Amino acid sequence: MRKRVQVTWVVVVSVLFAGLSASAQETKPSVSELVPKLSSADPFERLRAFVDLERSGGLSGPNVPETLLSLLDRENRLLETTLRESGGLSGVSVKYGEEYSEYYAMLLRACWERCDRKNARTPIVLVNSAYSPSSDFAQQLARDHGKAILPALLLKARSDIGGFRAEGIRMLGTLKLANPTLTDAENESVRSVVITATRDPIIPVRQGAVEAVGKIATTADIGYACGNCETR
Repeated sequence: MRKRVQVTWVVVVSVLFAGLSASAQETKPSVSELVPKLSSADPFERLRAFVDLERSGGLSGPNVPETLLSLLDRENRLLETTLRESGGLSGVSVKYGEEYSEYYAMLLRACWERCDRKNARTPIVLVNSAYSPSSDFAQQLARDHGKAILPALLLKARSDIGGFRAEGIRMLGTLKLANPTLTDAENESVRSVVITATRDPIIPVRQGAVEAVGKIATTADIGYACGNCETR
């Protein structure tokens, strides 16, 4: 009797474990189910799909570069919309939490490593991302794609969002230093935007402009900028 009970218990446990394993396999989304979720209107569904695909190695194949690029472009627009709706006071980390910020950083890194740099759209999406203008990422982007990203960067430096303007102005300084072969017209466009920014009503924009002026402008420009660099 005791032996029969032991055997019965082993059989029951084995069946239960097999059932749980089968259930787990059935509920785990497949790559084909996860990829469409990258286009979801829900940012958290996009987040979960991306993380699951990265962990499973599902982001592979010839269509991945374009998939990542489109996803990063969408998240960039969400960043911009969130800042604009809050009057520039709070970004995605406030509205969506640190988990979203970590996801965005993972996505940006993935696109930087895997998106097709020969695609003319890629540098534009990358320069419109969120990053530090003094980072290695920014310096390499400016060095490798300076002329391609200049028009988008000039627009960013004129954004109605103060934080975007500040980033754009500082990045213009990085771009100018990394590209000594810019044309006279391109140099003048950069100089004009940076000098104008020294009179911006937003303190971080003025500070970024003064920083950029120190990198790219003439002695006369520096003197002019210093007359407009009050931070009060």
